[in-house]
Amino acid sequence: MSRSEFELINDAFLDYDFGVGGFIPRNLGHEGDFRKLVKVAYAARGELDFEKVEEANLDLDEAMHRGTSRVDHWLDRLQSGDVDPDQLLLQMLEEAREGNQGLNEDPTHIDFRESYAKALEEKIRDKDLSAEDLKSGDQLKELVNENRIKVGAEIAERHGEEYELDNIPEEPKEWYVVALGENVSEADLMERGNLRPELENAAALEFPDAALRGLFDDTQKLLQEKRIIDEPEEAKEITELSGIVEDDYVFGEGEVLRLTDDVQLDDDAELVFEPGSRLDGNDKRLELFGKLTVTGTEEDLTWIDDVWLEHKSGSHFEASYADIQVFSLYKWSDNEGQINVENSFISLHGNNPRIDSNDDIMLKGNIIDNVRLVVSNSDDNVLIQENTFLSEAEISHRSTPFAPSHSEIHDNNFLGDDVFLELSGFFDYEHLIKNSNNYWGTPNEEEALDRIIDERDDLNIVGKVDVADRSDDLTSAPLELGPYQVNPDDGTLI
Repeated sequence: MSRSEFELINDAFLDYDFGVGGFIPRNLGHEGDFRKLVKVAYAARGELDFEKVEEANLDLDEAMHRGTSRVDHWLDRLQSGDVDPDQLLLQMLEEAREGNQGLNEDPTHIDFRESYAKALEEKIRDKDLSAEDLKSGDQLKELVNENRIKVGAEIAERHGEEYELDNIPEEPKEWYVVALGENVSEADLMERGNLRPELENAAALEFPDAALRGLFDDTQKLLQEKRIIDEPEEAKEITELSGIVEDDYVFGEGEVLRLTDDVQLDDDAELVFEPGSRLDGNDKRLELFGKLTVTGTEEDLTWIDDVWLEHKSGSHFEASYADIQVFSLYKWSDNEGQINVENSFISLHGNNPRIDSNDDIMLKGNIIDNVRLVVSNSDDNVLIQENTFLSEAEISHRSTPFAPSHSEIHDNNFLGDDVFLELSGFFDYEHLIKNSNNYWGTPNEEEALDRIIDERDDLNIVGKVDVADRSDDLTSAPLELGPYQVNPDDGTLI
């Protein structure tokens, strides 16, 4: 809610005493602007978007079911003195809770109105909100949206108004839920910069975390605003951290670590994420001087997301059956630590999705998407084995300023028509690459070489990749991990 929108609500309804139960509008009612007052009341009741209250040319019938008639109904009651302006919202909640049918005969809406009014009143009492509480922030808006989505979803389920994205009727009931699959695209969801009308008009959207992968940030935000969150029977326990962390933490099933500011993990400290837990980076930086361990299961990958991971000297990152959707995995040049990731899904987001490594790194048995793996080391301690690289992933092999760069690349699938391995010509040192039994997306040697940039393509590069020992078909690298399945024909997720 913007400041102007909040002040509108504040002016209309917030100057009251919950103990007395009466609203005392300070401006709108006294000035006779009852139409705006009624629109604010419908917004607070969850039937009209707050953002539409100030629209001068708002089509009420488009914004709400039979909106013009319903607003006029309350205008007449206000102007006739049947309802006092300071009691308007309470009166509307009370009549809705008692089942007054009003002018909207849609059975889902009648049910919603009763259930929502009851839930909102209970929440206000449970939270023991005062006028000052509401004036100090966006609690009313959050309360309205939280209850609107929750109750709307319950009503849709109660009336059987739940639809798949491609199966929404032309004229659904007013309160319905749309379920989205894991592989929805921007084109499926957006229309002229907004959610498609049938999605925008839904009471709520239901989708797994994987559905957000690959979507623009603005699209993700719009989806999250209408999302049903399936919480466990007991609310998740959230731990918040910031600053220097010197103690060990172990997070078990249902537990979440959320970074509220940048974190430095001391060299004697360890963060452990067990199956069913989650690291919510909250777009913050986690500098590892210590150890980060993430363990999931074959069926349920453990999430770490929205974090900038930086590995400092002596750090260790161990992950197995993890869902890694972060901004970066970076290892500094003085690093003597390790990155070991096995049997995980790795997809980086942001403008520069890189894994940088100057020392020990092992990637084995992973599905790797939207990652530029930058390898630059002088020792034979980089192993890239049995991974499936999708069409948006590549290895950038760089020599160091002081010595040749080494790596081992074996038994991987490189799926698609893109370049998957590029040798850098920045320094005049040879690239030493051991590779065997990789499938380059084709059994043809010339086509396989098209997926590689080496001295055949640029005389500044010192080094040639020999693909004689290659696989003519898919290797043992995974095509499926947790909820993710790979189309082997084009290197995309199904």
